[in-house]
Amino acid sequence: MTRDYVDRKRRNVTVALLQILQPHMTTYMTSWQKAALKLRDEMVINARREIDELRAKVQTDFSAEQVQSRTLADELVRKTQALEQSEAARRADEELLGRLQSQCDELRTQRAAAELQLARLKATTGARQIARGRN
Repeated sequence: MTRDYVDRKRRNVTVALLQILQPHMTTYMTSWQKAALKLRDEMVINARREIDELRAKVQTDFSAEQVQSRTLADELVRKTQALEQSEAARRADEELLGRLQSQCDELRTQRAAAELQLARLKATTGARQIARGRN
């Protein structure tokens, strides 16, 4: 800093002033450094507090999501079981419907056979009556 002075007298005055002010500058720098360290410590404390708050919020949110996930999983299990029961009931209904249709077809066949037999019986009875009437 003093090498920039071309005038030797000014340089000497500057050096003398620097020597006089040196202890004060050290004190000033120490105060400044202490203030900076205090500010840094306060910032660290605030940052840690914010981190702790965020961690607690994340933990709470995570816990809530776990509860919701368990609830949804339970609901999925219930609905899956209900679906399985519904499918089993549907299959049973389809089997019953198939058996009923088979029975219905069998009864139709029996009815047709009975009607045919009745028609034959009527024809036979009618023919006998006609034959009796001729006699």
